[in-house]
Amino acid sequence: MAVGRLSRKRSAAGGRNDTVSWMEHDMTAENTTAETRQDRFERGMRVLSGIDGEAGERVVSSLADISPELGHQVAAWGFGDIYGRPGLAPRDRQLVTIGMLTALGGCEPQLEVHVNASLNVGLTPEEIVEAMLHSAVYCGFPKALNATFVAKKVFSERGLLPVGGDGRPGRQGSVVRRRGWWRGTCRARSAPRMTPPVW
Repeated sequence: MAVGRLSRKRSAAGGRNDTVSWMEHDMTAENTTAETRQDRFERGMRVLSGIDGEAGERVVSSLADISPELGHQVAAWGFGDIYGRPGLAPRDRQLVTIGMLTALGGCEPQLEVHVNASLNVGLTPEEIVEAMLHSAVYCGFPKALNATFVAKKVFSERGLLPVGGDGRPGRQGSVVRRRGWWRGTCRARSAPRMTPPVW
């Protein structure tokens, strides 16, 4: 029985299809060549560079003198095996990553890299901020605030402030938030009147 292998998807011209080298699962017996450790690392570095650019490469390089194995695993496993999977588009993976790093808290350096990566793969500043706001419901305001300040730093460095159109509170892009916009879509029902028990 053939063992499933991961293989690089190539265009007819023999080059890569996208900035991110997508992977496909091939269950044929013809593709049984084992991928080497170095192949996985190189594939992971291509994906990492396509998503995070130089910032991701700096993370791996900074680990060379303390934990080169951790750097290898970040590239080979984290980006080559996980980020390189076809199940989610890079922008969706980054949206999930932003939410997870926000919820974890204490990951501000990694969050800074991933906010930049999110912009690189097509998320807008408004979408990133909205994801952090949404995270506040599940992980609390302190973590959401810390994440939002990281995003603000990145947006400032990239000249993307103010976020949300004209920068006035209550505006998100071209959508104006009006008082009572939810009426008719999710009205709360009044609770039944409770009569205090008579003893």
